[in-house]
Amino acid sequence: MSRTRTLCMLFLLLVLLALRPVLSEGAFEVALGSDTVCIGETVSFSVNGAEGPFRYAMYLGSTQLFQVAETDRTSGAYIPQKPGSYLFRATDLATGSEKDVPFTVTGELTLSMSGPEEALAAGDAAVFFAEASGGDGPYTYQFTVTENRVTLYGRTSLDGQFVYTAAKPCELTVHCTVTDRQGTSASAQQHLIVSEGPGLSADGDLSPFYLYGGTRTFVVHAPGIWTASCDDDFIRLSTDCGADGGELDITVLPDAKTAAQGSVSIVCGATRIDLPITRLATDGIEKEVSLKSSEDTLTVDGENLFVWTNAEGARNFSIVSASPWYATCEESWIHADVNLDGNLSVSVDPCPGAARSGHIHVTNDAAHAYISIYQPSIGLTASVTDVILDASAGLSYQDTLTARVWLSADADRLIVYTSSRAEPITFEKKDVRISEDGMWTVRIPLEMSGQEEWLFAAQNFAGIGSMQLVTVSALMEEAMFASESAKAVLDEDECTITVRVTSSVSAVALLNESSAEYGTVLDTDADIDQYISPANHGRYADWTITLPKEHVPSALRIGRETVPVVVEEKERPIPVFNQFDGSWADVSYRHSSLETSGCAIFTLSSALYRLGFTGDDIRPENLAKTYAFCLVDGGTLNSTLVGNAAKAFGFRTRYNLYEDKKEIVSLFEQGALFSFSIVKGHIALADGLSEDQSMVHIVDSALSATFTRIDGTRLFNREADGAFTPVSDLEQIPGAVYYPETDAYSGGSYWLPIDYVVSRGVRLILLK
Repeated sequence: MSRTRTLCMLFLLLVLLALRPVLSEGAFEVALGSDTVCIGETVSFSVNGAEGPFRYAMYLGSTQLFQVAETDRTSGAYIPQKPGSYLFRATDLATGSEKDVPFTVTGELTLSMSGPEEALAAGDAAVFFAEASGGDGPYTYQFTVTENRVTLYGRTSLDGQFVYTAAKPCELTVHCTVTDRQGTSASAQQHLIVSEGPGLSADGDLSPFYLYGGTRTFVVHAPGIWTASCDDDFIRLSTDCGADGGELDITVLPDAKTAAQGSVSIVCGATRIDLPITRLATDGIEKEVSLKSSEDTLTVDGENLFVWTNAEGARNFSIVSASPWYATCEESWIHADVNLDGNLSVSVDPCPGAARSGHIHVTNDAAHAYISIYQPSIGLTASVTDVILDASAGLSYQDTLTARVWLSADADRLIVYTSSRAEPITFEKKDVRISEDGMWTVRIPLEMSGQEEWLFAAQNFAGIGSMQLVTVSALMEEAMFASESAKAVLDEDECTITVRVTSSVSAVALLNESSAEYGTVLDTDADIDQYISPANHGRYADWTITLPKEHVPSALRIGRETVPVVVEEKERPIPVFNQFDGSWADVSYRHSSLETSGCAIFTLSSALYRLGFTGDDIRPENLAKTYAFCLVDGGTLNSTLVGNAAKAFGFRTRYNLYEDKKEIVSLFEQGALFSFSIVKGHIALADGLSEDQSMVHIVDSALSATFTRIDGTRLFNREADGAFTPVSDLEQIPGAVYYPETDAYSGGSYWLPIDYVVSRGVRLILLK
């Protein structure tokens, strides 16, 4: 090899060696499970592209919280205890490459909620505002309304605003649960008292109409669809029906000489009100007494009041006045002017359809006269003669309902009023297929959740005419759909029942064993549509109600169907305690901490959970306070701890350890648990036996403590086929997590040979 070639190869080698850290750095990556978490949530990490060993460090701002000088672990977790800006630094010791990954820890997620402070009337909208703080936004707010723990209504909101209208007096509770991007949640609730609503009313001017008639507008307030009628021939109505907040125009026809008294009736359901309508026969101005000569009188065609009925086109009026006069009119459709002979020329615009009236005021210095002008409606309003709704099979799976409506030939529009909509549904004549006999075929969107009354009205240029009232509930009842059974899950003092329904469901009643009804828990005010999933094309929903545990029914009655209720106990989650995850370092256990000395406390807490005990008093931090006297300089006196807990919680134990294999197997078969010294200085829980009685299942709060100290056996995993395989590294144990803050693995479960467990001696924990 030539000297030049040798020098070139040496130079290339030096370059590669120099570039090695750079190349390695390019492949070295650190990934975090999330870049934002709340206090107490876990931040996981993983290292890729390097074999290690590694140095790990965690910083809060500029303060170093911990450092692991050297480890070969490529994944792990950390649980922050304070909010702030964090930095996780991983160093590949083989190359010197460093990676810094920042993340943010927010404060604890909290929720505040405000709403009406006083009782509301039925029919009034209650507005609630929820505001979340802390956590990791954006937030999702889930509102539910309950009455006596029965869920009536629910709605998801992204802005924290919720509106609910109760149709009847009741006492409700509005719950809100907020969930952030990480799945963390917080809850708040507020009570709502609903009093009796105002019922049916009409706002408008009921003062007497004068002789020249006129039109006044009334706003009708009603809990549903209303109808209006009048039997007096001098009164005309603009419409015969409407919804809450709809307008009703009342027109009084003029008459110069005849006073009249009548009324307009407005009906909603079983409630009726009557509006008295009065027409005076005078102009409403007191008669003037004049001592002047007759030359000062003022007349219109010889009258102080002239009534022009059926007014159209133009006409002249003879004005007799001894002094100058002038005329005024406030109606834009009436036009008045003085003609060449000194009389009054009046013209009117063509009538638009509905009846209307107005007047001209003629006056001089001493007298007054009036011209009352009335235009009747042109032609007759259209009418509805018949309505047939299509209740064919499978109706409840559809989004619309087909209606066949027969209208008079002069109808231009069909109007449908429904209580589930704020505005009526309208169909124009030009957009609808009409048969030769006047049948309009229309499809009406289904938004109802129960029984409703629908009003079908016809309209043309003369206004809204007669209508047909149709009750829809009977049609929907036949099409109701429910699952073959309802599932009830018991959880402490509550029962949650889930059943599959469609939006056509109007009522769900609870049945006891004798088929007697406890009562209706869902009525027409509830909104089933909110649960309908787009994934099933709106066909059905899995609807949920929550009841007190003592009211668990044997069946549900949905329409004409009886759906049996299958009761299941809710599977209670049993916590896995991680003694070395960093969160127990500041939790006191007498003169120590639970991280340092809490293995016996964690074992007792795990046992109590498995025996079915609940409540805060079985949490490790509270057990540590209660039994702090059990900790001595050499560690926890486990016999004292378990013996005192047995008295408090009522389970069976004894002072001496069990060391006979047959006795231990027999007690396992009776449901016994055992707290025992698994290795020197460490306590764990034995909570189960394999089918062949050769292996014991272990629940351990500190895997590293056991793995590094155990002697004479190994830890085992159980495979899917039932075989047991030895564990050579803690990463092989399912769910095991490495925490760099303590440089240790925390809690988990595995199997040990029964002979090893027996050799250590075990302490009994068995329900009496």
